[in-house]
Amino acid sequence: MTVEEREQRWAEAMRAERRGEAVAYERMLKEVATALRRSLAPRLVRVGFGAHETEDLVQEILIGLHGKRHTWDPARPFLPWLHTITRYKLIDFMRHRRGDTRRRVDLALEDWVEIVESPAYEADCS
Repeated sequence: MTVEEREQRWAEAMRAERRGEAVAYERMLKEVATALRRSLAPRLVRVGFGAHETEDLVQEILIGLHGKRHTWDPARPFLPWLHTITRYKLIDFMRHRRGDTRRRVDLALEDWVEIVESPAYEADCS
């Protein structure tokens, strides 16, 4: 699925959710979760986190998406809105773990930028 197809499909699912069509919304959440896992897992592994931490972060992002779904403007693209939620949840995730000396993450600025850049689900990952 191309980025354009994903944008269109997920935006339509968000519109469907507003019309009360739960099935389309649930399917989109599953697709988003899969895309997030694919995108975030390699980034988190590079800085010493495992699968359970990736899953924790994915769940936090999905909770954020669900809780803020009313703020998405259907006249605007969906993926940048989702990326913003993802970026803030990732920052919160790293900030929360910064105090844990066993998990201290000391990276160069360039490495941090790469971690929080647009996720791979915005690229063509069919």
